Amino acid sequence: MKHLLRGIFSPLVPETDEFKELRTHLLYTEIVFFLGFLLFGVVGVFLGRQGNPAFFVVYLVALLAVAFCLWLARRGRITAASILLLITGYVAVTGVMIQSGTILLPAVSVYALLVVSAGLLYGQRGVWLMGIASSAAIFGVMQGEINGWLVLPTRVVSLTQWMTYSLVIGLTGALVQTAYAAISTSLSESSEALQFNQLIIQAAPICMTIFRVEGDCVAINQAASQLLGRSQERLQ
Repeated sequence: MKHLLRGIFSPLVPETDEFKELRTHLLYTEIVFFLGFLLFGVVGVFLGRQGNPAFFVVYLVALLAVAFCLWLARRGRITAASILLLITGYVAVTGVMIQSGTILLPAVSVYALLVVSAGLLYGQRGVWLMGIASSAAIFGVMQGEINGWLVLPTRVVSLTQWMTYSLVIGLTGALVQTAYAAISTSLSESSEALQFNQLIIQAAPICMTIFRVEGDCVAINQAASQLLGRSQERLQ
C-alpha cells in the first residue's frame, strides 16, 4: 500500500528544486486559507446559531489536522503534508454534509477547490483522483438523503455559507495567482535562454543554420549568410 500511494502521488517529472519550491508555495497558500476557513467555520457556527455539536467536532479535528500539515511542511515533508491536507479537506467537507443531512452548495464548491488544489500539486492524476472521490462522496450523500439514512436536513441559510464562499473564492484566486506567477517566471527564463542562444549562434565564426523537420530554415547566422552570398532574410 505504501508503494502504491508513493507511485500515485509521486510527481510526473523529476522533482527539481524549482518544482519543489513551487509545490511548497502552493501548499503554504492552501494551509493558510484552510486554517482561515476552519476558524471562520467555527465562528460561523456560533453566529449562525447552529446547535449541532457534530459541526464543532468536525471543524476542530480538521483544524488540528491542518496544523499538523503545517508542522510537516516546515520540516520539509511536502508530499506528506500535501496528501494529509487534501485528505483532511475531503473528509471535513464530507462530514459536514453528512451531519447536515443533505448536499450543501458551499461544500460542493470546496470539493471543486480541492480538485483544483490536487491538480496544481499532482497534475492530471491529482485531478482524476480527487474528482472521482468528490463525485463519489456527493453520490453517497445523495443516496443517504433519498433513503433516509441521514438526519433530516436543516434548510437554514447561515453566515457560514457566506464565509465559505468568500474563502473559496479567495483561495482559488490565490492558487491561480501562484500558478500564474510560476508560469510567467518560467516563460521569462525560457525567453532569456532563447535570446542567449540566438546571440551565440549569430556571433559564431562558423556557419550555423537551424531547420525544422519539414525543411524550413528557422535561423541562420551571419557567417553562413556571407558564405552563401545572400541576406539572412532571403535565406529564412
